[in-house]
Amino acid sequence: MAREHFKSKFVPDWRLYYGQRNRLITIKRWRANSLVSLGWLLGFYARLAIKLCGPFYRGYRKMVIRVYLEALRDASREREGLNPNFMPGQKF
Repeated sequence: MAREHFKSKFVPDWRLYYGQRNRLITIKRWRANSLVSLGWLLGFYARLAIKLCGPFYRGYRKMVIRVYLEALRDASREREGLNPNFMPGQKF
């Protein structure tokens, strides 16, 4: 029981942005087919939208949406390095 609770608790921090941005940059760089990449991206964000409606992100929905949108924007422009809005050690 305690183990299930641990897995279902969302802890917001700066790593969410960098993980998502780097994943998207990797997909963009290593795609074999643009249509496959687009399909993966649409599926990923559809699952995110469903998860946002549930209890997992309760209390942090606006922050999560902002993080994912900024990660998508920066990945599409291939901006790497530190983002001043998501600095290591920063709490949300």
